[in-house]
Amino acid sequence: MNLIDIIIPTRNRKNVLLKVLPYYLNQKFLNKVIIVDDAGEDNLKEEIEKLEDSKIIYIRADKRVYLPAARNIGVKNSSAPYIFMGEDDVILDDNHLEVLLNKMKEFNADLIAGRRIYLFDNQTLKEAKEFADKDRGPIFTRFPFEGYFERFLDKAIEVKFLHSNALIKKEVFDKVLYDEWYKGNSFREELDFYLRCLDAGFKMVLIPDTICYHLKSRENKKGGARMQRLKYEYYVWKNTLYCFLKNKKIFRKHFNIRFLFLYTLLMLFARYPYAIFRRIIWKIKK
Repeated sequence: MNLIDIIIPTRNRKNVLLKVLPYYLNQKFLNKVIIVDDAGEDNLKEEIEKLEDSKIIYIRADKRVYLPAARNIGVKNSSAPYIFMGEDDVILDDNHLEVLLNKMKEFNADLIAGRRIYLFDNQTLKEAKEFADKDRGPIFTRFPFEGYFERFLDKAIEVKFLHSNALIKKEVFDKVLYDEWYKGNSFREELDFYLRCLDAGFKMVLIPDTICYHLKSRENKKGGARMQRLKYEYYVWKNTLYCFLKNKKIFRKHFNIRFLFLYTLLMLFARYPYAIFRRIIWKIKK
């Protein structure tokens, strides 16, 4: 049965996308892979046409629309009852969608995701998982306000937000779409989406039974989503302030966070020492 459409926004990362694309096309229950090219300047269209795969739909924006709008374009062109949000630098377990769909039904979830693990250069999938399993810290932290979805998980849990690579019932998008205000690196756009899903009463579940792997390689560090560091941090601050202040009622209702502006500033400053701490831990575990 062709139950799931996969949406992959992309821009100027043809080589990486072509590497991960087979992992999407081999999934069970696949209907279509909808590639939304955000006004890319490479010859992606020609490369996709060479594949001659009827399951691929290629859509190109004539001008930059950025990640949230690209996701929405994919949603509007989807015809399946379920949507998986993919990325051009993420690969999937062989049975990723099948496991997600089965577990979604088991837990009566509206949105569901497996772990999302970093895959570094010269690592096998097995090595990446073994390394990630060493991190037994909390998946969710308040300072900074983050989800570390690569960390070890031993059982399914209901959560208040997920990472970007989730399986989502199409009906969710009848009530919630991605906020197209987010530009630049689109930092926090997925959190914004999940917060509104939470407030709309949709059930979100994180499971340990399947994994997607986020490529962390030199080849991957180019294109619209990789920016100069200062510019990146500028959007981190701008988008975080927008996301948190826009959704202040949701943060108060579901997270019991008050004095949100002060909290947001403290949380932003907390990112830096926590990032340094995590890098030190990574080096020790390596």
